[in-house]
Formats: sequence, C-alpha cells, structure tokens
Amino acid sequence: MTWIESYIDQNQYTAEFQTELSIIDLNEKIIAMMAQRKINRVELAKRLGVSKGFVTKILNCNPNMTIKTINALALALDCQLCIDFQPKTETVQKESCKGRKK
Repeated sequence: MTWIESYIDQNQYTAEFQTELSIIDLNEKIIAMMAQRKINRVELAKRLGVSKGFVTKILNCNPNMTIKTINALALALDCQLCIDFQPKTETVQKESCKGRKK
C-alpha cells in the first residue's frame, strides 16, 4: 500500500477529509455545468450579480461557501441544488442525487 492509499484509508471518514472531497466535487460539477451550458466566468458573474473575481474565488475551491451561495450558483446555471446523505461504504464514493423531482 502506498503512503497516499494508507492516508486515505486512515482518514477517509474524518470531517476534514470529507469536506475537502465535497469542495472538489462541487467545483468539478460547477465547472462541468458551465462548460455544458457554455457559460464563462464573466457570464456567471453577471448572472450572480457579483464580480468576476468572486467567481474565480469560488472556482478556486473556496471552502467557505454558504448554502445560499451554492443555491445561487445552481440557479445561475439553470440547475437545482440536491443535497443527500448516504451511508458510509468501505471506500469513499460520491454519488449524485437520483430521482429527485423539482
């Protein structure tokens, strides 16, 4: 087992580790949705009513985003925020919300 595999195995269920995974997952989803919708940083900033610098801060894995900010991002991307709790598994996994109706 490599040192990174050992580290993940020992820390995967700590709040700090899970927070970092969630931040990375959220940012990947925001960037993917921006690409899919062909929305650049300037357009996203305009839709949010914020500066381009604020959008850059968000996309640089800002760990202090509120649910309100995340909801605003979802709406600006013509999406709906879906939050879900899932049972722990033997390995760290992230699944998207399935079957949620608007």
